[in-house]
Amino acid sequence: MSLAFRRTCLLAALALLAAFAPLAQPALATGFVVSSFLDRGAGTLRQAIIDANASAGSDTITFSGPGTITLASALPALTGGSISIDGTFPAGGTVPKIEIQGGGVIKGSGILIHSSNNTVRGLILNGFIGESFGVSPDYGGAGITSAARPLVASPPTM
Repeated sequence: MSLAFRRTCLLAALALLAAFAPLAQPALATGFVVSSFLDRGAGTLRQAIIDANASAGSDTITFSGPGTITLASALPALTGGSISIDGTFPAGGTVPKIEIQGGGVIKGSGILIHSSNNTVRGLILNGFIGESFGVSPDYGGAGITSAARPLVASPPTM
């Protein structure tokens, strides 16, 4: 190959790189604040999960204050990946201040995870009916079910 041909190829490659490099930007993190302790609607945990699942990049769900959310139906699964739900107040603390109550009528876990790189911390999950596969149901059931591996759970440090 001649030197002129190599220079032309190098210049063409640099021109392509310069043209497409601005398009390759990382997705920005999005924050969602739960301001309503109702089961559904604007500002609820349910809506924050729906919005985070639809959002590109990392997402953080925090709460405007301590409280209890009593659900009428199961929450949507975390499917967007890289979603963090922080139930401590203020966010980043060590004491759980958000309770999610299943009311003894919702089968399954309080939080269902179907994607990777998610963090759930500082939530109190109560009153969910554990799936028992034909045996008597566990009416005190609560927890987090993850289809993504590995699932690492640890209590907050006091």
